[in-house]
Amino acid sequence: MLRNYLKIALRSLLKHKVFSVVTIVGLAVGMAVCLLIVQYVQFEQSYDRQSPHADQIWRVYVENYSNGTLDTRDANTHSAVGPTLKAELPEVVDYTRVYSARELTVIRNKTPYAQSKAYAVDPSFLRLFPYRVLRGNAMQGLSQPGNMVLTASVANKYFGNSNPVGQTLQLVGGWFSAPHTVAAVIEDVPLNTHFKFDMLLPYQTLYSQGHKDNWENYWDYNYIQLHPQANAALVQAKLTELSKLYLSKSNLVLNMQPLTDIHLRSDLTYEHEPNGSARMVYFLLLIAAFILGIAWINYSNLTTARAMERAKEVGLRKAIGANRWQMMGQFLGEAVAVNLLAIGLAILLMQLAGPAFNQLTYKPLNQSTNLPALAGLFVISVLGSGFYPAVVLSGYEPMSMLRGSIGRFGKGLVLRKSLVVFQLVCTVVMLAATVTIYRQIDFLQHHDLGVSIDQMLVLKAPRFDYNQDSVYRNKYEVFKAEVAKLPHVQRIAASSVVPGEGINAIGGTSDGVFWKKRITNNKQTFYFVNVDEPFMRTYGVRQLAGRGLEADQPQWRNQYLINRSALKAMGFPSPEAAVGEAMVFGGEGASRGNDMRIIGVIDDFHIESLKLPTRPTLYMCPPATRMAYFSVKLGTQQLPGTIERLNQLWKQLYPDSPFEYFFLDQRFDEQYRAERQFQSIFTVFTGLAILVACLGLFGLATFTAEQRTKEIGVRKVLGASVPSLVSMLNKDFLNPVLMAILIATPIAWYAMDQWLQNFTYRINLDWWIFALAGLLAVVIALFTVSFQSVRAALMNPVKSLRSE
Repeated sequence: MLRNYLKIALRSLLKHKVFSVVTIVGLAVGMAVCLLIVQYVQFEQSYDRQSPHADQIWRVYVENYSNGTLDTRDANTHSAVGPTLKAELPEVVDYTRVYSARELTVIRNKTPYAQSKAYAVDPSFLRLFPYRVLRGNAMQGLSQPGNMVLTASVANKYFGNSNPVGQTLQLVGGWFSAPHTVAAVIEDVPLNTHFKFDMLLPYQTLYSQGHKDNWENYWDYNYIQLHPQANAALVQAKLTELSKLYLSKSNLVLNMQPLTDIHLRSDLTYEHEPNGSARMVYFLLLIAAFILGIAWINYSNLTTARAMERAKEVGLRKAIGANRWQMMGQFLGEAVAVNLLAIGLAILLMQLAGPAFNQLTYKPLNQSTNLPALAGLFVISVLGSGFYPAVVLSGYEPMSMLRGSIGRFGKGLVLRKSLVVFQLVCTVVMLAATVTIYRQIDFLQHHDLGVSIDQMLVLKAPRFDYNQDSVYRNKYEVFKAEVAKLPHVQRIAASSVVPGEGINAIGGTSDGVFWKKRITNNKQTFYFVNVDEPFMRTYGVRQLAGRGLEADQPQWRNQYLINRSALKAMGFPSPEAAVGEAMVFGGEGASRGNDMRIIGVIDDFHIESLKLPTRPTLYMCPPATRMAYFSVKLGTQQLPGTIERLNQLWKQLYPDSPFEYFFLDQRFDEQYRAERQFQSIFTVFTGLAILVACLGLFGLATFTAEQRTKEIGVRKVLGASVPSLVSMLNKDFLNPVLMAILIATPIAWYAMDQWLQNFTYRINLDWWIFALAGLLAVVIALFTVSFQSVRAALMNPVKSLRSE
């Protein structure tokens, strides 16, 4: 019987080639999309699960409140957090701190190398996050200052195939400027972890440089391991109580998040790297379900639309004794045959599209066949596409079928039209979303930043030993003077941060900054940025009142520029009113900083992404040793030659530091890489959804035209024109499109409004966006069905009426 069913299925597929191509290609595209997205989702959900203690590890973070309202949440915390929690909370069985060494220079054989992923950690780091040790003793190496642990790839970079254990590398940069001995080599860090490193340094090195654990500045990442039976909610409550004890003078509250939630569910500032998005994961799964669902709808619609053609076959089978279950088996067998062909094509499509999908998602996904996922997808697809047609077609009465009285379109007309409307609703929603996403990203990329970043070349400042501040400063003055002489250099400035890098080099105060004449306890976080005297002119920042900063001022710690956001936060009525006024830290009862003076007010400009508001920021002009970037404003000519001359000058003055540079406009745009990736993925999948929907419309139009061949012939004989016939045939498809537009518009508006809430600066949802999406849907639908309508209308009526 099964063999007979397969024969009938193959004969039916060969007889109706258009139906077969539409259903098989549609299902194959839907399955290929599903398989690719499932791989992506599995990779995203695998983050930070390598540790055997992953389910017990939590990261402690800081919530920052302004005027009683949650303002920001920072991933880093105070250095005293880990030891305090271990000592005072019995639920905490272990902890480790991670301190970014920022960017170091490694000198090997007199050649400087940039080393960006270097961190100081406690020895317990390798207990919480065990990595396979390839050489040496890693735990012992992280217990004493002057040691280092390298990953395999970095060890190979510096030492080749020789054994690096016991060999020395010279490090330059801040507290870690000293020779360090390689104590161990561990395996490379996997890609599916939020914390990627190349070099580990002992936390003891900080203590050897005079560091003391404190509750004032916070630059550490604190991870704690809870007892397996610990109540996480109780620990969180205890963190709140400890915050009142140790952070009572600030507006900070400690909280914690599971390690395995960090990649997809964390939106904290100062993350190690940009995180993924659970919304993106769920959204991609939804798109995959939509595309596959549209393909199932195509199969169901075309199969049930052919009911009249199959009526006599089913009637005869029932008349000679076939029961309903046997007929359902036959139609499900056809679905099995179609899905087998579709899944084979889907595997081929997945292999072909895999490299492009990896590039689109920035993930190294392996396009190997996942047999359980493949089997599950096949079973679900067979049931999803074939179950409804099997129930409908097997349920007809034999006599009605043999008399041909089941109607021109067969049973299930209302449901079939409803499914077509559902397809079109998905299409209109995705078209409206595509237009909205494109406009928002274009808005972000062209919005006025308040600074000029075009032709701005940024050099990373050389790393240096903190004990050589004076030497470093003298070299910078020489470098600045020589750079200014280059013919295509307009200006040069130094700063602790540059637009696009975020306010993370100097940090801020959570104690609040207040106008001395208006001190309250409503604390708001203020941020500090170091700049030199020409910075504001170099970047074209607008001065609102007062004067600019001056270099070489012995009172630089007490002279500040403030931005418009800080002006508002402190309650000044105007920029002019703030000039010359004193500021204090800490709210009521504050005694520090009474001689801090505002010398000028500048307009807000964006250091961070436009997804975030501008922060209340204070600018000061310290010695050059506190700068992290040199900004060089260039002309529009001879860029390669100018960069080469800068490189030569750099090697003369800073032979122990690599020459690293980037163009600021490109770096600023990198902040929106996730949004551009989202746009690209959404656009591609929208195109695929439209393709599959068009296949279904094309198949239905073809079948409808075939059913109405004689009617068209009669109308042509009676004098009907080709345009009138095309209009008649298209009318059946235009009404569902218009209904879909009405249903899809509020859905699309709500979904896009929710997405835009993620941006502080965003576009308005204008009516024409949805009108354009609807118009595109109409054009696409009419273009798809008109081909078959015109073809049918042009057919010779003699051929269509010959059998009458």
